[in-house]
Amino acid sequence: MLSGNIEELIVHYRQEYLKKFTQNMTMDMEISDFKDNLTDTEIYEYMLEKACESNDIQLVDMLRLKMHEIYFQLDLVNIIKKGNLNTLDLLLKLPITASDCEDIIYKHAKKLLNFFIEHSSFTGIDKLFQIITTQAKRDAILHDNKDSMFIFAVEKGNLYILEKFIELTPNLEKCIEMLHSNYNKVFRRIEEYNPLSNQTQYTMNAISPKDGVKASKLSLSQFLLIISPNSLLISGIICSTSACFGEDALNKLRTLVTKGSISFCGT
Repeated sequence: MLSGNIEELIVHYRQEYLKKFTQNMTMDMEISDFKDNLTDTEIYEYMLEKACESNDIQLVDMLRLKMHEIYFQLDLVNIIKKGNLNTLDLLLKLPITASDCEDIIYKHAKKLLNFFIEHSSFTGIDKLFQIITTQAKRDAILHDNKDSMFIFAVEKGNLYILEKFIELTPNLEKCIEMLHSNYNKVFRRIEEYNPLSNQTQYTMNAISPKDGVKASKLSLSQFLLIISPNSLLISGIICSTSACFGEDALNKLRTLVTKGSISFCGT
């Protein structure tokens, strides 16, 4: 049974680390040099990775207090990027405030988000935004690098990421603006992804000073699938069991998209 004393734990893990990495060394001088050059930072990193692997919240918290803040944050990010998403859950369980928990990961949140997007780690995205809950910080992450999350979702046709982006962006006009400027790519992806039959089709006409007038067809339900899967649903927009939308829903949608200089008309 390991001690709850951080200094004793450091001694224990130092010995374990040395044993692990010197077992294949044959020369005494080589082993001696390795021991002499071993830093506390390396031991802390090793301990933190072990703690995350074993869900040892107490050890993670002790290391949080022991380590330099910058190294603690960087090591956590590296552990997460190795595939240990459980580390994000551990952060939420630390005996600290939600704000302090947010601060631990925020400086590297953009890198983590891009990493999760590149690897289609939807679980990672969800867990990250369970920690980052302040809307100003969410906006700073989501809209960095020319809306990288949005652009990636459009270019790759990843509708889950697009839906998640819109869900996390309560600024309705911002979403509409981006959909307007990228609508031809977005709706092509929608049609490829989920073409619904036996439904009324509507033509979307977007006027752009650069490109002139363009049009693309999609079903109203397909549009709502992207625009408002969760947070942007409007009271009164009702879908029947046959997946057909009423005139009231269309009117509300017209009002909604007008804010983004996009108009809908039935075909």
